[in-house]
Amino acid sequence: MADNASSQPSTGGEDLVEFYDIDSLNEKQSEKLKLLLDSLGEDRTIVKLSLIDTPNSAVGVIDIKKFRKKNLSSSRVTISAPLALRFLVARAFEVEDAAVMLREFCEWYDVEQPFNAVQLTRSLPGVVDRKEINWWPHRDRFGRPVVIAIGCRHFPNLDDWDAKVQHMYWGLETAHLLCGDGGQIFCICDAAELGFRNLEIEFLQHAIRTYMANYPERLGKCVVVNAAYIFHQGWRMVSGWLDDRTRSKIEVVDDNGYSVIRRYMEDMYIPKRYGGSCEDDILDVPKGEEETDTSWFSSFW
Repeated sequence: MADNASSQPSTGGEDLVEFYDIDSLNEKQSEKLKLLLDSLGEDRTIVKLSLIDTPNSAVGVIDIKKFRKKNLSSSRVTISAPLALRFLVARAFEVEDAAVMLREFCEWYDVEQPFNAVQLTRSLPGVVDRKEINWWPHRDRFGRPVVIAIGCRHFPNLDDWDAKVQHMYWGLETAHLLCGDGGQIFCICDAAELGFRNLEIEFLQHAIRTYMANYPERLGKCVVVNAAYIFHQGWRMVSGWLDDRTRSKIEVVDDNGYSVIRRYMEDMYIPKRYGGSCEDDILDVPKGEEETDTSWFSSFW
């Protein structure tokens, strides 16, 4: 691990990928961040959605119901230092490369306005066996919001591309609301339902490219659980689309993942289905139930 990065505490004898924040930067890195911000100019702003009384990053319970009821507001804001730092880290502290990436992000963000997706419905057509992506009400050991993604069986030919893109934006923008400009998420990705029928390569490529270009360093750690043979075959291809730093944050296991997840989450907060003792299992949504609030959206592989 780099000696100039913020070393998050180890929980199982294994270091996390280095995490950079404003306070952990050395003098040279701080100067590069200042140069990056100065190079953008005063007019480098984006319209962002903000949550009044944003939940803090302390380890503990996230009141999802309360979170849903908060007032959301949008405004044009200047690119913050924590946001710029994520792009700088993604470009290995090369200021010119980070500046190009950040300018392209600003242009993309103003055109796409992905924050609008936060207020859209979560249901999509073509779903056979409805599974979900859920923002878990408990954070991990490092105070990061936890998202649990479960694959769903569906008919790709009945899906609306624009609707799926909006759902992707919803997840990424919700991460911003919970993490702030500089925070990261912890993800449990359940591949038990993954199969050739719902492996949508074109959309997966689009999602990965969108994430890497516009939401760099948002992922802190991802544990893929219940990875069957088909996932391992697909992973060989998908992993090649990721940059080295992102790929190093993803760990794939064949079982329920408890031995890995427990390094990042307290046992009392890990769902029983993944070996923990947490009784909260709001992932069990009755089939056919119409769910439109903002804690859910369908997951398409």
